[in-house]
Amino acid sequence: MKGLIIDVGSGGNPLAVKGIKVVHCDISRRASVEVVCDAHYLPFRDKIFDAVYASHVIEHCLHPAKVLQEFKRVSKGRVIIKVMNTKLDYSDNSHLYSWNAKTLRQFLQRFFKNVEVYPTIRFDPYSNPVKRLLHKLKVLVTVSLFGRNELTAICKI
Repeated sequence: MKGLIIDVGSGGNPLAVKGIKVVHCDISRRASVEVVCDAHYLPFRDKIFDAVYASHVIEHCLHPAKVLQEFKRVSKGRVIIKVMNTKLDYSDNSHLYSWNAKTLRQFLQRFFKNVEVYPTIRFDPYSNPVKRLLHKLKVLVTVSLFGRNELTAICKI
């Protein structure tokens, strides 16, 4: 085994990386979740994970700064964070915060030495083939008109 990654907020879309052990955690129980916990208080030792991966988590957290401190605490080196691009953010009442590339970089630089932010494209994983196709068409049209709908930040401790 090459390493150990924690997938915070994995929910129904768990991260899988060939040759690497991934620990899936979420605030609610699901089939793919091994650890039920709150991202504000991760129940792990310091520096236990080679990387922390959190896709669309921090915008839902009451105290994202506390969550980032937890990510930094349990990581040996890298933290990968994905959020919706505020420029194209879909209206979602569960989002407490939103960022664009500049504000995300500035926020993350309070916690990490090196932060790189990339615009990326997010497709929601619908199991229904018709819904999946319609969603992909909607995203592709939106992206072609306005730009990337997601931001991916790679942070080094």
